Amino acid sequence: MFAGRRFQFRPVLTLFAALGLGVLVSLGNWQLERLQWKRDLISRVDARIDAAPIKFEEAISAMNAGDELDYTPVVVEGVYVRDHETRVFGAIKGTPGVFVFTPLQLESGSFVYINRGFVPQKLAQGENIAVAEDGRVTVTGLFRAPANPAPPASWFQPTTQSADGLWHLRDPALFARSANIDAVPFYLD
Repeated sequence: MFAGRRFQFRPVLTLFAALGLGVLVSLGNWQLERLQWKRDLISRVDARIDAAPIKFEEAISAMNAGDELDYTPVVVEGVYVRDHETRVFGAIKGTPGVFVFTPLQLESGSFVYINRGFVPQKLAQGENIAVAEDGRVTVTGLFRAPANPAPPASWFQPTTQSADGLWHLRDPALFARSANIDAVPFYLD
């Protein structure tokens, strides 16, 4: 069948094969870099999650000084302002629902949003779905920076509230602007 046939160099086919190989090698490298990033993140979270909580004001000062504090335990005192409660669409183990973000008014008058947890969609239809606490409360949670997806994911991520009142980004600055309040650009989980 191949008797008498010689190899014939095809430049266009060779170019496409080389480009395809280059794309596959770069995707493989990207996956290895992502794996290392994920392992570093997990080890950082494991190291921080059991640490003693620091005061919220200390965390803000450290963050402003350039420290990276994601997943650092933080304690803060204030009063929940349920009128500005915000819901962020999400899913846990395939179950759609909302994360309830309630602003906590600090003694200084500013606010910090607290992610009070996940509520499955079938239970999230009510007006007030979070457990109500009246008066001054002490909250211990994990310090988190707002979600800022990188391109190309950010190209498709809505940055405004949907018609049904849900957000799709965990960004306290957006919540505060919508509620017309002064909130720090970080939140607690």
